[in-house]
Amino acid sequence: MVTKMTIIELVQQLLKSARARNSEQGIPTYHYVIRALSVIESDEEIKSVLVTFNRALASIEAHGYFTPEEIRWVEMLQDMENSINQ
Repeated sequence: MVTKMTIIELVQQLLKSARARNSEQGIPTYHYVIRALSVIESDEEIKSVLVTFNRALASIEAHGYFTPEEIRWVEMLQDMENSINQ
């Protein structure tokens, strides 16, 4: 089951890691997703944010850099989306 708090925790980990590497990569997107998820309640809205965020992560991955640990978090978010769609 996908929970809003799990998604927020993973996004916070990505944010913390980007800051630790002194990178701006993804930070505005991470902030936006955390804010958006903090105010929405419906499962459909949560799913919509997750799908859109995963697209943004794919773009970041294609044009930027993730550490191995960040890739693990990104994969967890992708797995969450896949579990919703099954």
